[in-house]
Amino acid sequence: MRHGQVRDMDLDEKDFRILLSLQQDARVPLKELAKSAEVSIPTARSRLKRLKQMGIIRRFAVAVDFSKISGSVDAFVTIKARPSDLATLTHSLEDAVEVRDLYITTGEHDLIARISLPDMRALEDFVLKRLGSLPGIDSYRSSFIVEAAKESWGPTLRPGFGVKIPCRKCGKRILGEAVTGQLAGRTEYFCCQTCHSTFQEGRLQMSNSLSQGINSPSVVEEC
Repeated sequence: MRHGQVRDMDLDEKDFRILLSLQQDARVPLKELAKSAEVSIPTARSRLKRLKQMGIIRRFAVAVDFSKISGSVDAFVTIKARPSDLATLTHSLEDAVEVRDLYITTGEHDLIARISLPDMRALEDFVLKRLGSLPGIDSYRSSFIVEAAKESWGPTLRPGFGVKIPCRKCGKRILGEAVTGQLAGRTEYFCCQTCHSTFQEGRLQMSNSLSQGINSPSVVEEC
């Protein structure tokens, strides 16, 4: 296996919980990371270092909403390129500061670029003049982004998607979509609804037994 490649067997539930916490807030203290993964602080530090060395954590960055500070205009541009010019065209777009994301794709188009500019005029100039002057483009089409209905930074981590998570009840590895439940403010994962229901019933019975034990009157023997 080449450096930087990772199979799902390399990540366990503790890694998963550390990554999940960091995706929600990259500034989370090491103490909180350790708590979320139920490990010691030194272990959390070691695992964090390992995740960075493996290239799973590429960097810690700030997500800036440019619409709040500059009223920027975003658009997706789909590009059909000549095969012989695809590599050169890709490098040219990679170097353009206006290009926010760039993807090489299969299907009808060869490239999809997300571009951000300060206003509509700048966007039109970029699409008509900059793109129009680049060699290797057969055709392109732009679509303006009116509103981001959902926007996330990377895929949502979940059982069966790059990580090995055991069912909280039976211990089997969760391969498909997990059933979730809350336990003391912590999300627990189950392989099926049956395991989730059985676990919940067991917790309820335990809670009732403890409650009855506390509320039972004490028996005092008389001398």
